[in-house]
Amino acid sequence: MDPYDKEKTREIWKRVLGEEESCDCRAFDSELLRQMIAEEKTMVCAYRSLARCAAGQSREQLRRFGEQTLCHARKLEAVYYLWTGERACASSKEVPRFRCFAEGLRELHGRETASAARLNRTAEELPDYAEVFYTAAQEKTCRAEALLRLLQNCLAM
Repeated sequence: MDPYDKEKTREIWKRVLGEEESCDCRAFDSELLRQMIAEEKTMVCAYRSLARCAAGQSREQLRRFGEQTLCHARKLEAVYYLWTGERACASSKEVPRFRCFAEGLRELHGRETASAARLNRTAEELPDYAEVFYTAAQEKTCRAEALLRLLQNCLAM
């Protein structure tokens, strides 16, 4: 027997324990989590792209936001692995192109707000990892507020 064959190993344990295999019915689909990871990676690229258009303190802030978002993607990948036992293998989607700096800030603000709401819903659906999702949602909300301030400063000029 191949000890790495999941199906055969599962069948043996089922016979050894003498019980039915529990139904792994979860309200949350692993594909949705993989899509969230891909969205995070796309946002990392968008932050880096927008940072190249910024100057001074705004540039550093956007770079930092990109690094924080990358950290979120890695945490979500770890949760995915813990939850499914498989690697997420999610890559970034097509990076949005912005006509101007203000439009980029506006787009990222909307994405951060939507992502925070999605993370809060996910925390309720995967209670074992709720702390990770709630923390990430809170950080995204703070980042959305910071993007709003950057946008206000951009439009005031």
